[in-house]
Amino acid sequence: MTSTQKPMTILVCTYNAESKIERCLESIYNQTDCNFEVKIADSNSEDGTLEIINRYKRKYENLEVISEVDRGIYDGLNKLIRRIKTKYYLVLGADDYIHEDAIKDYNDIIKDEKYDLVTFPVLTKKGKLYPRNNQLRYGQLAHISQHSVGVLIKKDLHNAIGFYDTNFTIGADALFILSAINKGASIYKGQEVVGYYSLMGMSSTNYLHNFFEFSKVQLLTNKNFLLSFLAHIIRQLIHYNKIKKIHDEYLERFNK
Repeated sequence: MTSTQKPMTILVCTYNAESKIERCLESIYNQTDCNFEVKIADSNSEDGTLEIINRYKRKYENLEVISEVDRGIYDGLNKLIRRIKTKYYLVLGADDYIHEDAIKDYNDIIKDEKYDLVTFPVLTKKGKLYPRNNQLRYGQLAHISQHSVGVLIKKDLHNAIGFYDTNFTIGADALFILSAINKGASIYKGQEVVGYYSLMGMSSTNYLHNFFEFSKVQLLTNKNFLLSFLAHIIRQLIHYNKIKKIHDEYLERFNK
């Protein structure tokens, strides 16, 4: 890595995120370590999202914005990944935010570019999330805390794995992470909480669709699919009321 090259890029995809994006951007630009780039893909928002983003763009030279219709979040992420020049990237949702030492925590680990994935715990309104160490039961979350906020990804992994599969609407990140693990990707698991992951995203609230996509990912990445599938069913039955409550809260908020 040259002295002028940034080690990582923060990627954000937005659509009609006027009420959320400023908090996300404030957390990005309130870091103790400012050695990063930022790229945002906005899918032609119809509210004030772009106005807020462009205000930050005029202020910060390390922010690049793409504004065009995409075919979902994974299409937007793929566009951004193709444009980044750094060795690593971090995904944030428009309603997520990172703590002020988050970039420092990540950059401290990737100085020698030893690891393919670097994960730290994240907070949600339900508590702290961290790797669960049981792939049959938790899929990608056996290895990382969350794809958004909680894991720094080496860009070169996409040369071996490919980009995010846009045939998935919420499971492409799980497919990518588990495929990387299956190919021997190295992981660093840290202890510091790096930020807040919102549970209002589709992958946290769309219960039935989440179930089917998770099962499909497990089928594609796990030789012990039957055991994995049964473990997933048991987990969903145990946590059904909690998951349904999150889903109902989301629908109530969405329909206001």
